[in-house]
Amino acid sequence: MIGQAPDALDRVNDDDRFVAIGDLPFVGVPSDLLLNRPDLRAFKNELIAADAEIGQAIAERLPRIMLDGSFFYGVGSDFTGPAGVLVGSIVQPLLDWGARKAEVERSRALYVERLALFSQAYLQAIEDCVENTLYQERKQREFLERLERRRRFLERTVEETRDRYTNGLTDFLPVLDALKELQRIERIIVRQERALLGFRIQLHRALGGRVNATSSEGSI
Repeated sequence: MIGQAPDALDRVNDDDRFVAIGDLPFVGVPSDLLLNRPDLRAFKNELIAADAEIGQAIAERLPRIMLDGSFFYGVGSDFTGPAGVLVGSIVQPLLDWGARKAEVERSRALYVERLALFSQAYLQAIEDCVENTLYQERKQREFLERLERRRRFLERTVEETRDRYTNGLTDFLPVLDALKELQRIERIIVRQERALLGFRIQLHRALGGRVNATSSEGSI
């Protein structure tokens, strides 16, 4: 009731504050997410690998030229010296019962599937960054500004009610009510400042790492 801990020890110093995170940073353009986020880089590499598998499957259906050769040193009545032999052949599969064609179609279907997964992950990353994290942090800052205006108003109210009580114009009940409301708003401000820090952490996660130097705008 008197605002002190039972052991008379303060758990938090009066000058303790949350860390200052600054204004919303400039987070770049959507293409930067492809370079920063490991999950999007992994999807991109899988897509490139799937495209290479299509080329490999198509190459398996085409004729292959095979070259073989040898080098030797000959000694004889007609010729003496180094010589070489080069033999070439063309190999073409005749019957595979459509296996190679099916492999091409399978590789193309796999590419389409990975492209869809990559597109979905990329759009989700932009949504997480723009529509969720940045929007939430902007709105949280606006909410904190309204709470701060309310706190300043209550501080003046406490001073005025205390002055009226000191001058004998009212009893102490209005002072207590004003103090209770001021402390309630201060507790709300502390919780909302902590929530603001959480939104900034989510922004770093959505971007996949550090952000650029702070600025007044945080558009992507």
